[in-house]
Amino acid sequence: MLRQLNRFKPGQGGRVRTTLGAAVVLALVISPFAVAQSTGLMGGERNPKRGGYATETKVIATNDTWGMRYSNRTVGGGGGVLFGCRSEPGGTPQNNYPCMRSRNVTDGLAFEMLSAGKLVGTINVNRGGDDAKPFTTNATGVADGLNAARVGSKTPAQLTSDAVGAVQAKLPFAKVNPAGTATAARGVSAVTHPSTGVYAVTFEQPVDGCAVTATQSATGTDVGTIGTQVEADDHTVTVTTLSVLPSIELADRAFDVTAVC
Repeated sequence: MLRQLNRFKPGQGGRVRTTLGAAVVLALVISPFAVAQSTGLMGGERNPKRGGYATETKVIATNDTWGMRYSNRTVGGGGGVLFGCRSEPGGTPQNNYPCMRSRNVTDGLAFEMLSAGKLVGTINVNRGGDDAKPFTTNATGVADGLNAARVGSKTPAQLTSDAVGAVQAKLPFAKVNPAGTATAARGVSAVTHPSTGVYAVTFEQPVDGCAVTATQSATGTDVGTIGTQVEADDHTVTVTTLSVLPSIELADRAFDVTAVC
């Protein structure tokens, strides 16, 4: 090339030097972009070609829409983003970072999930079962619109049965034989039989504000009339039992009495 430059006529050297300098500057400016195009992020290729990036790859934006957008315009089966990792249990608090983390450093939403279909998404945990949890939260407020089929691994029917059983287990009652002896009782301190067909059942707690119910312990036509009266001490209930036809009169009969408060 130097021989070719020497062939220029006298007076042309200045123009040659200027042209050569411009070519060198242009090469220096273009080179970084050429390297970036061949070694940087390349569509449709594995990035990087081999191994993996040793540090975080950061994308910083200062716009008012989205910092980065992923979209797949293939109709039918094309996904948008696939995240994969090999993190151990414990999450961020134990530096076992999850495959995906979304954080809003102010007080707005951290994520939104939208779908035009009837199912927005699924959460599958290994083989599932009662030992697997879809997620945990420290929020104790009501999740609007959330309809759970189970609470604490129990169905609504089981929860209702447990609630009814818990209430019934606290209801005071007495099962009394004709002689005036309580054969079973809860929340009752004493049962007396002052006269024929008259019994006094004393409850441990006041029952003046309760619904007191008594029934004779008999079946069919042997069931006679029974009455209850809460006395002035608010604890004692007088129970009167009557015989059946043809002679209705006070008679010693077995009965059950319960106070629902």
